[in-house]
Amino acid sequence: RQSFDGSRLKITETVYRGTLRQYGKTADSTTTVDLPAGLAEQITAWLDKQNITDPAAFLFANSEGGFLGKDNYLTRVLYPVRKALNLPKLNFQVLRRTFSTLAQHHGTVKDVQRQMRHTTPDMTAGVYMQPIDQSVQNMVSEMYRKLLTPRTETVQ
Repeated sequence: RQSFDGSRLKITETVYRGTLRQYGKTADSTTTVDLPAGLAEQITAWLDKQNITDPAAFLFANSEGGFLGKDNYLTRVLYPVRKALNLPKLNFQVLRRTFSTLAQHHGTVKDVQRQMRHTTPDMTAGVYMQPIDQSVQNMVSEMYRKLLTPRTETVQ
């Protein structure tokens, strides 16, 4: 379930193997996550369009008002996208790894850790963030440039 304040989403429950739980996998699983302004506007418009005013309601409910089934969403939404883009795999894990990998150049590991709701930065950096070849090449080139640039100040 959600609690949306217009810019942040508070995650208060999780679904595991088809069962709604009042807790998450870790203590950091149920927390508040920041949303970009554009997404917050889209969620606000969605809530208005669906006439959702109950803060205890699911943001994206099934036809009975309950939670969406993961397998149903994978089959109806993500698998057709995977096929259309000719991707070898597309699921929630792939989306989370992609987010973490791309986010590593737009904040610190701690920033990404918080948004991903991981308990430790080791999980974020060691498992989710993947190296980007062009980024590695840019770093090596920049270090080479710095090492060959003469220092103008004196060391005391």
